[in-house]
Amino acid sequence: MIDGLNEKYYVKRGNETYADMTTKFDGVKILKVEGMFDKGDAVNIYNEQWNDSQIEDYLITTLDNDNNPVVVRKNTDIKITFVVSTKYANGTIDVGKKHDEFLSYMMDGALWVKSLYTNKESYCVCLSSYSPQKIKLHRDFGTYILGQITLHQLQLPNDVKTQYVGDLYIGLGGATLSDVSQLTNVQHYNVADASGTYSVNIGATNYVWICTSGSISNVVSSGWKVPMNGSVNVGTLRCYRTSNRILPHTMNFTIETT
Repeated sequence: MIDGLNEKYYVKRGNETYADMTTKFDGVKILKVEGMFDKGDAVNIYNEQWNDSQIEDYLITTLDNDNNPVVVRKNTDIKITFVVSTKYANGTIDVGKKHDEFLSYMMDGALWVKSLYTNKESYCVCLSSYSPQKIKLHRDFGTYILGQITLHQLQLPNDVKTQYVGDLYIGLGGATLSDVSQLTNVQHYNVADASGTYSVNIGATNYVWICTSGSISNVVSSGWKVPMNGSVNVGTLRCYRTSNRILPHTMNFTIETT
């Protein structure tokens, strides 16, 4: 089920644009990213306690251009807990291979990690070893690998310029839905209000689903209202689907929220 953290963690290397980790690596679900608010030990403060006083002397050895003291602290680590499972894949995957593909990307050099949950981004590199926390493979049900990667931050985390305001998912699926990871051809938007014009490429006859943090009143296509079922709650989202399956074509439509 949706826990409110899906589509919140992004990654990139070099000149790449940020990509959602779960979209870039089908079958990977990020459970949590810890450490972006941590502060390290001071590295430029000298202190000494004398044997005849409870009052310690101290000196900050770094000054700014105005001769004001500046405290420098050790860079800390972030920890990314994740699971790779067929449960979170849009298609059939080899869990072991997908796990290794994800690790190679995350561990083989410096990269940027962005969290819309904490609204911070960090430039970091993996300096630590890794071992999966739990492995369950070749099972009819419940095939997965659970792991945690430790990344060292090469600089202090930056505030994310684009703040998280709300989710809008548009995708194709069956008659029922229990998790947006079941949708195919998914589009995700970070918007407070879902109203606007969108398009979706329908490759095979299927239902169109619209899931949002808010609510919608109408869906209009080519000047006609699209028959929509009432919303169902999927985790923290309200999800609406077309009353009928839509034939293959590129569907252009407008979402109205008032």
